[in-house]
Amino acid sequence: MQTRLSRSDSRRMRSDLESAIEYLPGLASLALWCNFADSDEDAIAYTDGNTIYAGAKYENFSDKERRFICLHEILHIALCHPNRFLTLEKQDAEFNPQLLNIAADGIINKALEKSNRN
Repeated sequence: MQTRLSRSDSRRMRSDLESAIEYLPGLASLALWCNFADSDEDAIAYTDGNTIYAGAKYENFSDKERRFICLHEILHIALCHPNRFLTLEKQDAEFNPQLLNIAADGIINKALEKSNRN
């Protein structure tokens, strides 16, 4: 079950979003086009392309790690990964969404690491 909150916040992500804005304001400004919600799913965080959900495991991470997770999910939306995945899935019966997600995660993580401010 997902608890929908306001467009720009979730109880779990509030302080992490504020931290992300201070660290990488240009990147974090992309959050203006994202929705945020808390979820009781057994997950850390995930996105459907419009909303970033903080799962039940989200709070098990340090402040720095949660800030990284927020920025990571924001980039998934900014780079249209969920929408691209759906398009590819329709075009190719052998499409492997898990494999593409691993590749997309690697690209996003490397970009955030190179920012030297995470």
